Amino acid sequence: MLFAKIWASTALWLLLALPVAHSQTSDILLSRPKWEFGLRSGAGFSGMHLDGQNPHSEHFVLRGDKGARYGNSSPRAELYLGAYATRNFGSNWSIRSEFSAVSKNYEGMSMSLGLFPRYRLTNWLKLETGFEHRLPLSAWGKSESRFSVGAVFGGKDLEFNLRFAPGYQSNTPYSSKSWLGSFQAGASFRLASIGKVFRDKK
Repeated sequence: MLFAKIWASTALWLLLALPVAHSQTSDILLSRPKWEFGLRSGAGFSGMHLDGQNPHSEHFVLRGDKGARYGNSSPRAELYLGAYATRNFGSNWSIRSEFSAVSKNYEGMSMSLGLFPRYRLTNWLKLETGFEHRLPLSAWGKSESRFSVGAVFGGKDLEFNLRFAPGYQSNTPYSSKSWLGSFQAGASFRLASIGKVFRDKK
């Protein structure tokens, strides 16, 4: 039920934002850097239960001959730090690639590589969707792929983003099937830009 409410609220928010975007499209500059590079950081939670399942069930995870590790299914906090490169296409569309180091409680460190198409609604608001894959650097981590949707707020050099990634957990010996969600909030700072998509008319 909560999962359906989240998607319904997101759809309603998008519908309300479209008229505002249409009225401000003329304010968007046609001349934009072809490439942008910068740093990104932030925090989030993963493994959040969206369907009312008990988030505190305890279990053991076996890893070959390394014994057992104690854990639980509570939401897991994560911190990340990395860099990004954005390729702009015209005045509205862009594709952003990200490379980050992620620290997650229980699982340890992992490296993340993501690709996120974006559409600019106004000078201060963009919508994005994308795909992210994580490779573990610790023995307790596991490979993970995420599909997410989000919104980006900010100006020329500093921006803030919110992302939501839904997921599904099937039945295992330690947990029952459940809908999960991951939320992430972060900030990006542009360091450099190269080239122009359009040249100024003489």
